[in-house]
Amino acid sequence: MCRSWAVPPLRDGALALGLLLIFELPGFDPYRHASGFWWAAMAIPGIGALAWWRVRPRLVWAITTGVAAGLLAMRGGHEWGALSPLVVFPAPLIALAGVAAHTSRWQATVALVLSVTGLESALLWDVHRPESLVLTVVLGVAAWALGDGSRSRRAYQSAAAAASAAAERARIARELHDIVAHHISVVALQAGTARMLAESGHPPDPTLLAGLESASRQAMAELRQTLGVLRHSPDSAAPQPGLDQLPVLLDRLADTGLSASVEGKPGTLPGSVDLAAYRVVQEGLTNVLRHSQSRTARVKIRRDPGALTVRVLDDGPARPGPTESGQGLLGLRERAATHGGWLRAGPRSGGGFELCAHLPLGENP
Repeated sequence: MCRSWAVPPLRDGALALGLLLIFELPGFDPYRHASGFWWAAMAIPGIGALAWWRVRPRLVWAITTGVAAGLLAMRGGHEWGALSPLVVFPAPLIALAGVAAHTSRWQATVALVLSVTGLESALLWDVHRPESLVLTVVLGVAAWALGDGSRSRRAYQSAAAAASAAAERARIARELHDIVAHHISVVALQAGTARMLAESGHPPDPTLLAGLESASRQAMAELRQTLGVLRHSPDSAAPQPGLDQLPVLLDRLADTGLSASVEGKPGTLPGSVDLAAYRVVQEGLTNVLRHSQSRTARVKIRRDPGALTVRVLDDGPARPGPTESGQGLLGLRERAATHGGWLRAGPRSGGGFELCAHLPLGENP
């Protein structure tokens, strides 16, 4: 951001003008202080600099603190006995708070030490009010604490915003992975089957090609819908898939040779839970397709008071060869965790593989 001395922020300019009127103009009254004119005139640059305390915090602090210390050291004679030296403190204290709010903590701490040292030394030059020595330290620490608290709040808000952005990126990545991984797996298997039929001299069945086309179109539709949500386009209002879409999913997988059955009824679910449960089933069946030699799978859905349990099972055995990194399962675990639930996946004791997700519904049991 480009910073300039030319036009100070309006609110800071008003603050500087107000302090000038309150603390400095009485010094121009010759009936109040015999030598107050020059004292007040010299204070104008120190207070006027406050108009830029957010723009140039360190430089404004140096100006205001230097002017204040100089004015305190200059005061002398009995005519100043009725004038508290604290009248020059608002400007350096506000500037000190600005340094604490807009610079690092160690820089602000150095400024605090220098401020207190400089002002205390000036007060000791001619002590009229001993209590001012204590108040200088108290007020300096208070100004530093206020500025540091403001800096800490901004740092916390910035960190929270960064964490929120990271969580949103992770959510988008999970959604895109679940869409792409499933549909591309289906397309790859169907295309591979079509290739092998063509190589053997048998033309691919039209049903197989229709399934390949359907999976491709479905992938594009879900991707457009997800990206539309990100762009806040009018199409973003389109409903996300849920467990009511399982028949369509099972029909699409049947075209690849995987037969899956569904047991249990989920009932009405919150939209986000419904989507999460659908993604669990989608990823589980896709994993069966990619990693198991079994051509059958079972989906078991159980609705308990306050929670939904979704299980995807196959009888195995696993396909030979190296396994992948399991980003899909990691995404599902994160998805379940965002709802306060959990997900487990592993081999079954009788053979095969099981994926199990527990999703709280936020209901009173």
